[in-house]
Amino acid sequence: MTASPFLYTTVNMLSTSDYESSYTIWSTLSLISFSAAILLFCHLLGFSMTASLAIFVPCLFWMDPFYSDLRVANINCIQLGLLALAYFLLSRDTKTVYLLSAGALIAMIAVLKPNLAPVSLLLLGAWLIRGQRRKFLLGLAGMAVGALFAFGVSSLFFGDMDIWFEWLDRLFKLVQVEMPASAGNYDALRSLELTMGVQGQVALAMVVCALTLGFLWWGRKSDGQSREQAPEVSRERELIEYAQLIGMGCLVQMMVSPLVWLHYYVLAIPMLIVAFRPWSRAPAHGVLGIILHPPYYAPVR
Repeated sequence: MTASPFLYTTVNMLSTSDYESSYTIWSTLSLISFSAAILLFCHLLGFSMTASLAIFVPCLFWMDPFYSDLRVANINCIQLGLLALAYFLLSRDTKTVYLLSAGALIAMIAVLKPNLAPVSLLLLGAWLIRGQRRKFLLGLAGMAVGALFAFGVSSLFFGDMDIWFEWLDRLFKLVQVEMPASAGNYDALRSLELTMGVQGQVALAMVVCALTLGFLWWGRKSDGQSREQAPEVSRERELIEYAQLIGMGCLVQMMVSPLVWLHYYVLAIPMLIVAFRPWSRAPAHGVLGIILHPPYYAPVR
């Protein structure tokens, strides 16, 4: 019931009149998306092929969330694949067409299912912190185009825009239903005995995003951004930060949502890969530093 009208529109395009055939198509697409996403994330972060396989093989054969996603025919594996594609486009953000495409894709991912909306907020905030006004405006423009396209196509498919208001109404009612852990709900807030309404959950998500951007700003400030850096060093840093922001955007919903099923944890993979990325210029500074603090880069002599 959390699936958006745009998700139903997309699924309809991939479905056939036969359930078994449709399920096979969806499962195959999920498997391909899951596999390609892990290998692409690893490749862009500088993993060797051996190291990439060392992460990919255990995830493929022993990761329960992956098999749960296949069993229930959910969309998390496909979301992971779309995020990897967005990361690929962001890795080429020096060209306008790639940046616009990345923004549009990220917006459509969020409209497809709103659990990944924090990714777009984190990226926009990061561009502002870096002082990259051009990238911010192009990324925002791409996101606007992607969102309008998703809303327009789905409204056309259902006949009018009212379907979105009906969906929002059902969604707000659904997140207020108390789903026990015995049903397979891994609600972190309930585990900590914290109770808050929808507004409180949204506010907490915004706080987590703000803290993440705060770490980004702090890392750049403490590493002395006033010192000159080689272009390739600065570029590598941006690439790592993009992966950190995508990974953290995936984790926000798992932290604050009242509904967190096992298959949602497929989306923890980007941050897992970030945590094990190669450290070519400095040693790791503990687990928290690996995840949240950008690596140190020596200035150009």
